[in-house]
Amino acid sequence: MKILLLSIVFISTLLSQTTLCYKENTTISKINKSILLDGGECQGKLSATTMEKHGWKINYSQVSKKNSAYNHLFIFKKETQAEKQSKAATTQPSQAKTKFKAKSLTFNLATKEFLINDVTRNKATINTGNLNIGQSGIIVHKYNKDSIIIASAIVQSSSASSSTLMLYKPNTLIQNAIPTSSLQAAEGDTFVLNHMYNSSLLIVPNYETYQEIKSLYPTQNFLNSDIFAAYLKIEALPVPKQKDVKEFCKDNDIGTIFIAVNNQLYILDTQSFKTLHTNKLSMNDSKIQTPFFTKVTDIEKDFWDFGESEIRDYNSYFSALIGNTTYQPIEINNEEDNDKSIFSEMLDFLPW
Repeated sequence: MKILLLSIVFISTLLSQTTLCYKENTTISKINKSILLDGGECQGKLSATTMEKHGWKINYSQVSKKNSAYNHLFIFKKETQAEKQSKAATTQPSQAKTKFKAKSLTFNLATKEFLINDVTRNKATINTGNLNIGQSGIIVHKYNKDSIIIASAIVQSSSASSSTLMLYKPNTLIQNAIPTSSLQAAEGDTFVLNHMYNSSLLIVPNYETYQEIKSLYPTQNFLNSDIFAAYLKIEALPVPKQKDVKEFCKDNDIGTIFIAVNNQLYILDTQSFKTLHTNKLSMNDSKIQTPFFTKVTDIEKDFWDFGESEIRDYNSYFSALIGNTTYQPIEINNEEDNDKSIFSEMLDFLPW
């Protein structure tokens, strides 16, 4: 994620019980909780260690390199009384929710390892079947006690006894600071299924749905949706496409996306963007926040971007995103939209 100082300062004022602190142009290349941080509640006087002593929890941290210096970003969160009460209430779920929970966990997100065989340049097989098309993982080559990731893989087909994998080397495996392996996948290498599936992006229309999914998957590591919204704000992406979501997930080591649409939970793989599992939710979506449940507001596009300026219909947009179809926003009749429509029509007559 890019560190844009002005954007971070502005966003930090929008988040209730959430604050963003940072330190720019340091020589420290790793997360350091003792350095004094600027911005937010820190104001050059507090470190991450001190913030924790004051009751703040580190919700997200990142070090990015710019030229020869390093920029540090911390997002801290402090639970409100309402959140504490809600968490206490979910520790004793009702009988109906307990039954629903058992149903929701029929899809196993845990990692599994399989030896690959029948390897070609871009395909391999494993002797296990009944996998979901689109499930992904990594290919690992072992040197005695050490291991190296040499490729990624997506389940292309699956029968009762075996599955075919599509192999590829994504940009995530390319590191400019260290030598890149030229090894190709070979028979005897290991396929790690569901790699990073325990880390997820959660997109929901309201707080109630957020609470329900969190209670159904208590061990899942959900990235705060405010971080995703802050990314969209910084990148000027009010209506992101699949490639934008994939890029964000790749940069933040996220393996799965949980999206609630029309009272239905969809679990997607971030590599293939295929739906791996669906579940009916009990919470209704009569109360919907757009673009999704987040404290970050005013996500605007660049002035030269003539595309959609906002997500007007939550369910329509995310249904289209999941299905990789064209988003058809609802029509809102007002003068501003009419002016935009006229301007768009004028653009159609231009030669470029």
